[in-house]
Amino acid sequence: MTFLLCALLALSATSIDPSPSSQPTPTPSVQNEQQPADKHGPADPLVDKQQAETNQRPAEKEDREGYKPWLLKFADRYGNAINALSTLVMAVFTVALFVSTHLLWKSGEKHSERELRAYVCLDGVTTPAFQGSTETRALIRNRGQTPAYDLKVVATFDLHALPRTEFLPYRKQQPNQSSGLVGPDSEISMVLAGVALTPERVQALRDGTCALFFYGRVDYRDAFGRNRFTNFRHIGTLHPVGAITWDVTETGNDAS
Repeated sequence: MTFLLCALLALSATSIDPSPSSQPTPTPSVQNEQQPADKHGPADPLVDKQQAETNQRPAEKEDREGYKPWLLKFADRYGNAINALSTLVMAVFTVALFVSTHLLWKSGEKHSERELRAYVCLDGVTTPAFQGSTETRALIRNRGQTPAYDLKVVATFDLHALPRTEFLPYRKQQPNQSSGLVGPDSEISMVLAGVALTPERVQALRDGTCALFFYGRVDYRDAFGRNRFTNFRHIGTLHPVGAITWDVTETGNDAS
Protein backbone atom coordinates (compact mmCIF):
# COMPACT_ATOMS: atom_id res chain seq x y z
CA MET A 1 0.00 0.00 0.00
CA THR A 2 2.78 2.29 0.87
CA PHE A 3 4.47 1.36 -2.33
CA LEU A 4 1.44 2.35 -4.49
CA LEU A 5 1.17 5.70 -2.75
CA CYS A 6 4.80 6.50 -3.50
CA ALA A 7 4.34 5.60 -7.17
CA LEU A 8 1.35 7.91 -7.50
CA LEU A 9 3.26 10.79 -5.91
CA ALA A 10 6.18 10.26 -8.26
CA LEU A 11 3.86 10.24 -11.33
CA SER A 12 2.14 13.48 -10.24
CA ALA A 13 5.48 15.21 -9.80
CA THR A 14 6.49 14.22 -13.31
CA SER A 15 3.29 15.68 -14.94
CA ILE A 16 3.52 18.94 -13.01
CA ASP A 17 7.22 19.75 -13.67
CA PRO A 18 8.04 18.79 -17.20
CA SER A 19 11.60 19.02 -18.40
CA PRO A 20 12.77 21.84 -20.56
CA SER A 21 13.55 19.56 -23.43
CA SER A 22 9.91 18.68 -23.77
CA GLN A 23 8.84 22.33 -24.45
CA PRO A 24 7.96 23.16 -28.18
CA THR A 25 10.48 25.19 -30.25
CA PRO A 26 9.09 28.64 -31.17
CA THR A 27 8.56 29.35 -34.90
CA PRO A 28 10.83 32.14 -36.22
CA SER A 29 8.98 35.32 -37.27
CA VAL A 30 8.61 36.20 -40.93
CA GLN A 31 10.09 39.60 -40.25
CA ASN A 32 13.18 37.96 -38.84
CA GLU A 33 13.60 35.98 -42.05
CA GLN A 34 13.67 39.15 -44.29
CA GLN A 35 17.17 40.34 -44.89
CA PRO A 36 17.81 44.11 -45.00
CA ALA A 37 18.57 45.64 -48.42
CA ASP A 38 22.13 46.29 -49.27
CA LYS A 39 22.67 49.99 -48.71
CA HIS A 40 25.83 49.99 -50.78
CA GLY A 41 24.26 48.45 -53.94
CA PRO A 42 24.23 50.20 -57.43
CA ALA A 43 21.97 53.36 -57.70
CA ASP A 44 18.91 53.44 -59.98
CA PRO A 45 19.31 56.25 -62.72
CA LEU A 46 15.55 56.78 -63.02
CA VAL A 47 15.21 57.35 -59.30
CA ASP A 48 18.13 59.82 -59.33
CA LYS A 49 16.60 61.79 -62.23
CA GLN A 50 13.21 62.04 -60.51
CA GLN A 51 14.90 63.11 -57.31
CA ALA A 52 16.89 65.84 -59.18
CA GLU A 53 13.74 67.17 -60.86
CA THR A 54 11.96 67.20 -57.51
CA ASN A 55 14.79 69.21 -55.99
CA GLN A 56 14.90 71.63 -58.97
CA ARG A 57 11.21 72.56 -58.92
CA PRO A 58 11.35 74.53 -55.69
CA ALA A 59 14.33 76.52 -57.03
CA GLU A 60 12.51 77.42 -60.25
CA LYS A 61 9.45 78.41 -58.27
CA GLU A 62 11.56 80.67 -56.08
CA ASP A 63 13.08 82.32 -59.20
CA ARG A 64 9.65 83.01 -60.66
CA GLU A 65 8.41 84.34 -57.38
CA GLY A 66 11.45 86.62 -57.20
CA TYR A 67 11.07 87.87 -60.82
CA LYS A 68 7.36 88.59 -60.64
CA PRO A 69 7.51 91.22 -57.90
CA TRP A 70 10.29 93.06 -59.78
CA LEU A 71 8.20 93.19 -62.94
CA LEU A 72 5.15 94.37 -61.02
CA LYS A 73 7.21 97.03 -59.31
CA PHE A 74 8.58 98.23 -62.67
CA ALA A 75 5.06 98.35 -64.16
CA ASP A 76 3.69 100.23 -61.15
CA ARG A 77 6.53 102.72 -61.21
CA TYR A 78 6.67 103.44 -64.94
CA GLY A 79 3.12 102.54 -65.99
CA ASN A 80 2.14 106.10 -66.94
CA ALA A 81 5.31 106.59 -68.95
CA ILE A 82 4.77 103.30 -70.75
CA ASN A 83 1.18 104.26 -71.62
CA ALA A 84 2.27 107.68 -72.85
CA LEU A 85 5.03 106.19 -74.97
CA SER A 86 2.75 103.59 -76.52
CA THR A 87 0.15 106.29 -77.27
CA LEU A 88 2.84 108.42 -78.93
CA VAL A 89 4.03 105.49 -81.03
CA MET A 90 0.47 104.76 -82.14
CA ALA A 91 -0.07 108.43 -83.04
CA VAL A 92 3.13 108.55 -85.07
CA PHE A 93 2.21 105.33 -86.84
CA THR A 94 -1.27 106.68 -87.62
CA VAL A 95 0.14 109.91 -89.05
CA ALA A 96 2.70 108.00 -91.11
CA LEU A 97 -0.03 105.73 -92.45
CA PHE A 98 -2.19 108.73 -93.37
CA VAL A 99 0.71 110.49 -95.12
CA SER A 100 1.72 107.38 -97.06
CA THR A 101 -1.90 106.78 -98.12
CA HIS A 102 -2.25 110.40 -99.22
CA LEU A 103 0.99 110.26 -101.20
CA LEU A 104 -0.08 107.01 -102.81
CA TRP A 105 -3.41 108.57 -103.79
CA LYS A 106 -1.70 111.68 -105.19
CA SER A 107 0.72 109.50 -107.12
CA GLY A 108 -2.18 107.59 -108.66
CA GLU A 109 -3.94 110.85 -109.48
CA LYS A 110 -0.85 112.24 -111.21
CA HIS A 111 -0.40 109.02 -113.11
CA SER A 112 -4.01 109.22 -114.32
CA GLU A 113 -3.50 112.84 -115.37
CA ARG A 114 -0.36 111.96 -117.31
CA GLU A 115 -2.20 109.16 -119.06
CA LEU A 116 -5.37 111.10 -119.90
CA ARG A 117 -4.40 114.77 -120.19
CA ALA A 118 -4.15 116.71 -123.46
CA TYR A 119 -0.74 117.02 -125.13
CA VAL A 120 -0.73 119.83 -127.71
CA CYS A 121 2.36 120.14 -129.89
CA LEU A 122 3.48 121.41 -133.26
CA ASP A 123 3.07 118.42 -135.54
CA GLY A 124 4.81 119.76 -138.60
CA VAL A 125 5.69 122.74 -140.76
CA THR A 126 5.63 122.50 -144.56
CA THR A 127 6.16 124.83 -147.46
CA PRO A 128 4.34 123.17 -150.34
CA ALA A 129 6.24 124.79 -153.23
CA PHE A 130 8.99 127.33 -153.31
CA GLN A 131 8.51 129.53 -156.33
CA GLY A 132 9.46 132.88 -154.99
CA SER A 133 6.90 132.51 -152.19
CA THR A 134 7.29 131.19 -148.64
CA GLU A 135 3.65 130.60 -147.80
CA THR A 136 3.83 127.86 -145.17
CA ARG A 137 1.38 125.62 -143.38
CA ALA A 138 1.72 124.47 -139.74
CA LEU A 139 -0.25 121.71 -138.02
CA ILE A 140 -0.93 121.79 -134.28
CA ARG A 141 -2.17 118.47 -132.92
CA ASN A 142 -3.58 117.25 -129.63
CA ARG A 143 -1.97 113.86 -128.99
CA GLY A 144 -3.65 113.33 -125.64
CA GLN A 145 -6.80 111.42 -124.74
CA THR A 146 -8.88 114.38 -123.53
CA PRO A 147 -9.70 117.75 -125.15
CA ALA A 148 -7.57 120.88 -124.89
CA TYR A 149 -9.68 123.88 -123.91
CA ASP A 150 -9.19 127.62 -124.53
CA LEU A 151 -6.35 126.93 -126.92
CA LYS A 152 -4.40 130.02 -128.05
CA VAL A 153 -1.50 130.06 -130.50
CA VAL A 154 0.78 133.04 -130.98
CA ALA A 155 3.53 132.60 -133.60
CA THR A 156 6.07 134.57 -135.57
CA PHE A 157 7.25 133.74 -139.08
CA ASP A 158 10.26 135.65 -140.44
CA LEU A 159 13.57 135.51 -142.26
CA HIS A 160 16.74 136.21 -140.30
CA ALA A 161 20.48 136.16 -140.81
CA LEU A 162 22.55 133.32 -139.42
CA PRO A 163 23.69 132.67 -136.82
CA ARG A 164 20.71 133.79 -134.75
CA THR A 165 21.04 133.91 -130.97
CA GLU A 166 18.10 136.13 -129.95
CA PHE A 167 14.43 135.49 -130.45
CA LEU A 168 12.50 138.57 -129.53
CA PRO A 169 8.97 138.40 -128.17
CA TYR A 170 6.43 137.50 -130.78
CA ARG A 171 6.08 140.30 -133.26
CA LYS A 172 2.71 141.92 -132.93
CA GLN A 173 2.89 143.18 -136.48
CA GLN A 174 2.42 139.69 -137.89
CA PRO A 175 0.74 137.59 -135.24
CA ASN A 176 -0.88 134.31 -136.11
CA GLN A 177 -3.29 133.61 -133.31
CA SER A 178 -6.20 131.22 -132.96
CA SER A 179 -8.39 130.16 -130.08
CA GLY A 180 -10.73 127.30 -129.45
CA LEU A 181 -11.01 123.63 -128.48
CA VAL A 182 -8.99 120.77 -129.91
CA GLY A 183 -10.28 117.28 -129.29
CA PRO A 184 -8.16 114.20 -128.68
CA ASP A 185 -6.10 113.17 -131.70
CA SER A 186 -7.33 116.23 -133.58
CA GLU A 187 -5.41 119.04 -135.22
CA ILE A 188 -5.75 122.62 -136.36
CA SER A 189 -4.03 124.07 -139.40
CA MET A 190 -2.34 127.45 -139.61
CA VAL A 191 -1.45 129.16 -142.89
CA LEU A 192 1.54 131.45 -142.50
CA ALA A 193 1.82 134.45 -144.81
CA GLY A 194 4.82 134.37 -147.06
CA VAL A 195 7.88 136.52 -146.62
CA ALA A 196 8.76 138.83 -149.51
CA LEU A 197 11.80 137.37 -151.23
CA THR A 198 14.17 139.51 -153.18
CA PRO A 199 16.95 138.06 -155.33
CA GLU A 200 19.38 138.97 -152.58
CA ARG A 201 17.37 137.02 -149.96
CA VAL A 202 17.02 134.02 -152.24
CA GLN A 203 20.77 134.01 -152.76
CA ALA A 204 21.31 134.30 -149.00
CA LEU A 205 19.02 131.31 -148.49
CA ARG A 206 21.01 129.35 -151.06
CA ASP A 207 24.30 130.34 -149.49
CA GLY A 208 23.02 129.44 -145.99
CA THR A 209 23.72 132.89 -144.58
CA CYS A 210 20.06 133.35 -143.59
CA ALA A 211 17.06 131.13 -142.89
CA LEU A 212 13.35 131.17 -142.26
CA PHE A 213 12.16 130.87 -138.68
CA PHE A 214 8.79 129.87 -137.27
CA TYR A 215 8.50 130.09 -133.48
CA GLY A 216 5.80 130.75 -130.94
CA ARG A 217 3.77 129.43 -128.05
CA VAL A 218 0.59 127.39 -127.50
CA ASP A 219 -1.44 127.95 -124.34
CA TYR A 220 -4.36 125.73 -123.35
CA ARG A 221 -6.22 124.21 -120.41
CA ASP A 222 -6.50 120.45 -119.98
CA ALA A 223 -9.48 118.41 -118.77
CA PHE A 224 -8.18 118.56 -115.18
CA GLY A 225 -8.29 122.35 -115.09
CA ARG A 226 -4.53 122.86 -115.32
CA ASN A 227 -3.04 125.52 -117.59
CA ARG A 228 -0.48 124.11 -120.01
CA PHE A 229 1.85 125.54 -122.61
CA THR A 230 4.05 124.43 -125.48
CA ASN A 231 6.91 126.49 -126.87
CA PHE A 232 8.10 125.65 -130.38
CA ARG A 233 10.85 126.84 -132.73
CA HIS A 234 11.57 125.59 -136.27
CA ILE A 235 14.14 126.68 -138.83
CA GLY A 236 13.65 126.52 -142.61
CA THR A 237 16.52 126.28 -145.03
CA LEU A 238 16.58 126.18 -148.81
CA HIS A 239 17.33 122.76 -150.18
CA PRO A 240 19.51 122.56 -153.31
CA VAL A 241 16.57 121.19 -155.30
CA GLY A 242 14.60 124.33 -154.53
CA ALA A 243 12.38 123.26 -151.59
CA ILE A 244 12.28 124.58 -148.04
CA THR A 245 13.29 122.03 -145.40
CA TRP A 246 12.08 122.59 -141.84
CA ASP A 247 13.89 121.29 -138.75
CA VAL A 248 13.47 121.66 -134.98
CA THR A 249 16.08 123.90 -133.39
CA GLU A 250 18.22 122.70 -130.51
CA THR A 251 16.66 125.19 -128.10
CA GLY A 252 13.31 126.89 -127.74
CA ASN A 253 11.18 123.72 -127.62
CA ASP A 254 9.68 122.82 -124.26
CA ALA A 255 6.29 122.15 -122.73
CA SER A 256 4.51 121.79 -119.40
